[in-house]
Amino acid sequence: MEWDVRAYLALMAIIISIVTGIIIPLVRYIIEKYFRKAKVTVIPFGKTTFLYNTSGSYIKMKFSLDCRNQDIVVNNIKVKITTNRKTGKTETLYLDWENFEPVAFTWVGYSMANSINSSALARPVKIAKNSVEPFIVEFANNNQEAANDLSALREKRKGALNSFHDAKTKEASEENNWFNFRVPEVVVESFREMDDYAKFASEYEKYFFWEVGSYLIELVIDYDDNQKNEKQFTVEIDSTDEAKMKENIDAIILGTYKAEQNLPFIFNCLYKDLSK
Repeated sequence: MEWDVRAYLALMAIIISIVTGIIIPLVRYIIEKYFRKAKVTVIPFGKTTFLYNTSGSYIKMKFSLDCRNQDIVVNNIKVKITTNRKTGKTETLYLDWENFEPVAFTWVGYSMANSINSSALARPVKIAKNSVEPFIVEFANNNQEAANDLSALREKRKGALNSFHDAKTKEASEENNWFNFRVPEVVVESFREMDDYAKFASEYEKYFFWEVGSYLIELVIDYDDNQKNEKQFTVEIDSTDEAKMKENIDAIILGTYKAEQNLPFIFNCLYKDLSK
């Protein structure tokens, strides 16, 4: 009888060890793997950059993804921006992720002015469970018709300015005076008075989106198999912001030529905090 008790206790100990050592971890693994869904949270950091240049209107966003419970693969990130125009018409800008920028900077020497900048094409990214992954994403207009039109405008603008430059260079050569030393400046000043400049300005203004108004920004994270996380933000653009961004039209038309001729130019942008 005493042996039977010892055997029973030994058997129970074996069963308990199997349950605690194998079955419970296995059950926990199955629950973690198949029954606990991934929880993804968008955490913005830094200001959102609003841009308008030769690529049209678009934005750059800084945010982290807090991933809980499961590893995930981020397949795509999109942005939908909606606003009510001064005309009362609602317009929407659709943007797809284009580039990743580094969240850490490398620089040579003692000044960040000597930083080495880099970027990478946007592509699917795996995020480990219970981790936070930072992103700096530059988005681009996903409208192919707009991309084709902007590309064609780029070539027309370049051709028009090159022809104008050649004409002014010939004119300066024939006059044989100091004028030829400042041909690029004269080209810029004179081209602004031409009909071509006004036509290009009108064409590029079609792709200007940042007018005065309230904007709803919807950030959509596509991950795993048809899973989505959507986050909405709002932002205001005032008349000063609009005027500042419209100044870029001159840089859009003349910037490439100025760069080739080593003349200074800048593109303005807006840095905005988003409200939830």
